Amino acid sequence: MRSSLVRRVSPLTTVVGIWLCLATIPAVTAQAASPSLTKLRGSVTKLGSINRSTAGLTGEFRLDRPLAVNRSTITVEALLDEVGGSGELLVADFPLTLFVQPGAKPKTATFETAPDVRPRVRLDIPSQRTLPASFILNTLGATIALPQNCSAGRGSTTTLTLRFTIDDGASVPVVVEGALPWTCLGKNPQVPTSLRR
Repeated sequence: MRSSLVRRVSPLTTVVGIWLCLATIPAVTAQAASPSLTKLRGSVTKLGSINRSTAGLTGEFRLDRPLAVNRSTITVEALLDEVGGSGELLVADFPLTLFVQPGAKPKTATFETAPDVRPRVRLDIPSQRTLPASFILNTLGATIALPQNCSAGRGSTTTLTLRFTIDDGASVPVVVEGALPWTCLGKNPQVPTSLRR
C-alpha cells in the first residue's frame, strides 16, 4: 500500500521538483544582439558585370559599450543577400573574414580581406566618439548578380540583408544586421543595372 501511494504521488512530486529546479536556473541571454543596423545608404553598380561590379555602403549601428576595434576581426556573413529571391548577390566565398590593418587605433580602424581573396572588401570604422557607431564598406573587383525581385516600372524595390560580426576577443561579439529595401534602377528596372539605398 505504501509503495502504491508512492507511485501515485511520485509523478506529481517529479513535476513539481522539475518546475522548482527550472525556476531557479537563471535565464540564458542570447549571445548575438538584436538587429542593430540603424541607418544605411549605398549604391551597387554594374550589376552582372564580371569583376567590374561595385558596392559602396555607409551605415550606423547601435553600440552599447566601448569596442577595441584595433584588436578586432570582422566576419561578413551577408552583404547583399536578397530576401526571398536570389540569395547573396555578391559572388564570393562566404563568410568573409576582414583583418585589421596597420595603423588601427582603439576607436578607429580599417579592415580588409586577405590579399589573395577576391573580391576585395574593405570596411572602415572611422570613429566611436559618438554613438551610434558608423562604418563605410566598399568592394573592389566584384561580381554582383542580378536580383530576382525587382519589378517593371518606377519605384521597384527589393529587400537585401547585411550582416557582419565584430569580435575583439574580449567581450560578446557585436552583431550588425538589418534587412532593408533597395531601389532597382535602369532602363528596365526589372533587369536593373544598379541598386540604390
